[in-house]
Amino acid sequence: MSAVGLKHLAVVLATACVFTAHLGEAASPRAEAATKALAKIESDPAKFQAFCALIKELRAAHDDAVKSEALDKQMDQLLRSIGPDVFLAWDLAGEIDPQTEDGAALEAAVDAIEGKCGQ
Repeated sequence: MSAVGLKHLAVVLATACVFTAHLGEAASPRAEAATKALAKIESDPAKFQAFCALIKELRAAHDDAVKSEALDKQMDQLLRSIGPDVFLAWDLAGEIDPQTEDGAALEAAVDAIEGKCGQ
């Protein structure tokens, strides 16, 4: 094989490797949109503070089904007040398998937002 042929082969292989690596990291457009929607939770300081308070209360109430359900309803109302896309993204994050690529991306987004609450 000539030097030009080897260079061409190297470029093709390098491009394939980069493309394959990028595919392994990318979440679906649906998960990317949900991640962007979740970022809106922080956009209103008062609502973000309310979000953090609800997260703290939900963690404390994990053994109390009645209280957890009431807090879940409050969280739903809060998220809907931020935006319907935020509510749907939160719902998706709770339903999707965290072992999938999309689930891992959403779980990371939720963890990052909750981490900013300063427990």
